[in-house]
Amino acid sequence: MPYARNSLKATLLSMICTASITSPLYAAIITFDDLADAAVNSQYNGSTNTLPLNHYAGLNWSGIAAQSLSGYIPANSGYPYPGAGSAANAFTFSDARLEHQTPTISSLNGSVFDFSGGEFSTAWLENANLTLSGFKPGNVTATPDYTWSEDINRQGSTTVNGFLMSGINRLVFSLSSTDPQSPQVNAQGSNIVMDNLDITMVDAPGTLGLLTTGLIGYGLITSRRRRNNSLEGESLGIS
Repeated sequence: MPYARNSLKATLLSMICTASITSPLYAAIITFDDLADAAVNSQYNGSTNTLPLNHYAGLNWSGIAAQSLSGYIPANSGYPYPGAGSAANAFTFSDARLEHQTPTISSLNGSVFDFSGGEFSTAWLENANLTLSGFKPGNVTATPDYTWSEDINRQGSTTVNGFLMSGINRLVFSLSSTDPQSPQVNAQGSNIVMDNLDITMVDAPGTLGLLTTGLIGYGLITSRRRRNNSLEGESLGIS
């Protein structure tokens, strides 16, 4: 029996260590600056200085690409403003170059994340309103768990913060405007430019449960061992 107890104890401790190692909790300001060199030398579907993000920073990026701020930037646009003075930022596509994907950041491997802001501008539109929609795991409806709206424009960067979208696995971007006469309003007119996104990666939902189960199990083993030792001592007349 001592061997069995020790074996179970080792298994539970292994579960706890595995949960701690494989599911980190970390916060980051996503700046895209490490993509500057790759973006300036890239071309995507006829657009220079455009680098699709794929699994950048451990996330899925749909309809969003990076650009180097030292590369080609259209004149009179809002592209250079978020993260001004840094090496790179990112922007959403609204046209066929990213297959009409809805601009979305989503988690990988069942993890979740917290989102609490960033810097934003429009590429071309004035009098625009940015809507950020956060969805928690299991929400397959069109109604988000969190919504935040902020007015932005192409004349400068707007810092969007003052909220927390906690435990989401999808963040969807959308833009509306009352100014359809802005320069170059066409298929690219509703592009959103972003930088310095405040994202905290959180443990996968099952991992915390695994860790809790391990701790409870270990506590039960310890308690049972103490009780058994006490009973054995009483049977031998030891107080």
